[in-house]
Formats: sequence, structure tokens, C-alpha cells
Amino acid sequence: MEICYVNQIGDKLLINIFQMFTTVIQALPAGMLVAVITFFIIAVLEKVKGIQIKRSKRRDVIIFAAYLMILFDITIFSRTIGSVNVIDLIPFNTPGGIRYIILYALANAAIFIPFGILAPKIIGVLQSSKKCLCLGFLVSLLIELIQLLLKCGVVQTEDVIMNMFGIEIGYWIYRKWIK
Repeated sequence: MEICYVNQIGDKLLINIFQMFTTVIQALPAGMLVAVITFFIIAVLEKVKGIQIKRSKRRDVIIFAAYLMILFDITIFSRTIGSVNVIDLIPFNTPGGIRYIILYALANAAIFIPFGILAPKIIGVLQSSKKCLCLGFLVSLLIELIQLLLKCGVVQTEDVIMNMFGIEIGYWIYRKWIK
């Protein structure tokens, strides 16, 4: 009897992991659309304003715009408005036990690693960890507030904490290998 229970927990966990990957894959077309739109906006600005943007900077801006679209699609647009109205201010209090807490904590951190890498690459004033974390905190807080207002997600302090952790990992990667 206990083995079946463990298998059911494992199966539910695998289903949740699969659903997370599916949500990311479903967000990719929106991200690609934003990338194309951003590419054309940059091209028009370069032509009209006569501004020359380095190819690497242009690429980074396009990737960052696509990333932000994917981020907002995953955290807001892919959710049903009015479906969830929960505020959980106790960190790491996710229902389902330690496996789910770890899964969601890692997912929240992982989704913000690109922010920590890309934001300082394209926004010159974000060359310090504190400034990058401040902007990331505001973006994370914005997501939580939109989820609260639209009632389309569980508003959790743990999300913000792990998002900051992901940004710091991304910023460390940026400083260590990219810059």
C-alpha cells in the first residue's frame, strides 16, 4: 500500500514537471513573435533615427524582449483570469510536501536566471548586482501584483525570494563568463 502511495506522489510530480515544460513550450511562439516585432522596431529606429546599434547589442535586446514575453506568458497570460485568489505570505509553504516545494522553488529560480544574464548586458546602469536585483525585484513584484489583481495565480513571497536567487545566479554567470 505504501509503495502505491509513493508511486502516486512520483507520478503527480512528473506530471507537474511535464506541465511546466509544456507551458514553456507553449509560450515560445509568443516570444518568437515579440522577437520579430522587436527586430523590425530596431531596424526602423536605425533607419529613421540614423542610429547604429552593434549587432551583438541588437541580438541581446531581441532575446531579452522575447524572454520577457515568455516570462509574462508563463506567469500571467497562460492562466485563467479569476481562477485563483490565494495569498501565501509564508515562504516555502507550498502544498504537497517537500518535493513540490523544491520543484517550484527551482522553477522560480530557473525562470529568472536569463534576467540576471541579459538585463546587465543591455541596460548599462545594471552593472552592479544590487541594481540588477532591484530591477528584477520590481519585475517579480509586478508579476505577483498582476496575479493578485487578475486572480490568476498564487501570490507567494517564496516566488519573489527564488526569483531573486535566480537573478543572482544569472548575474554571477554574466560576470563570470559573459562580461
